[in-house]
Amino acid sequence: MTLSPRERLHRLIAELRAGSLDTESFCSRFETTYNVDLDKQSLTPVEAEAFAELFEIAVWYSPFPDERARIPNYRNEQDIALAVEHAAQRLGERDAGNARITKLEAAVLGAFVAAFRDDARLVPEHLTVESRETDPVGFFTHIERNESAHVFSDNRSLRWGGLGARFGEVGTGFVVFVDGGCLTMIEGYTYGDAWPPGEPDSYFSI
Repeated sequence: MTLSPRERLHRLIAELRAGSLDTESFCSRFETTYNVDLDKQSLTPVEAEAFAELFEIAVWYSPFPDERARIPNYRNEQDIALAVEHAAQRLGERDAGNARITKLEAAVLGAFVAAFRDDARLVPEHLTVESRETDPVGFFTHIERNESAHVFSDNRSLRWGGLGARFGEVGTGFVVFVDGGCLTMIEGYTYGDAWPPGEPDSYFSI
């Protein structure tokens, strides 16, 4: 079945949120679909406003840090992720199928489980992301509190920050939040640099 341009815009948002589409591909396809293929009369008022605002941000995406440094209007991966999340919330697209753990978050959680060995039980792919917050130097991923997020058999609460990652010259760190035995949030941060694009070159223990 061939999707209409309107349906493709919804699909692109879902794929980026699910981590199955990279930022550069998302922006390129969203721009073409919205600006060339779409009949804007087919949109509801909510869709028209949400897609238009997202388009105005997506067209300024650049994967190059030096280019973004020279041209302040250019946007990075975290800017796009935040704009997509805002659009998704306005469109009512907050179901579990659109909010899965990313590869980076899964790596952090894998290290967390390994650190606690037999005490922790967690399958990252079964978790549901409740919401995401991003800023220029990091992110917060809020996890839905359900049976899949119950990581410990007891009701302990803790903050674990035993993993870092290096993206080229940029070092990052992560904090896993557990409250009442449940995984509730993952934080990612840099040490003052802008959050880097792409996947880490390496991970290290802190």
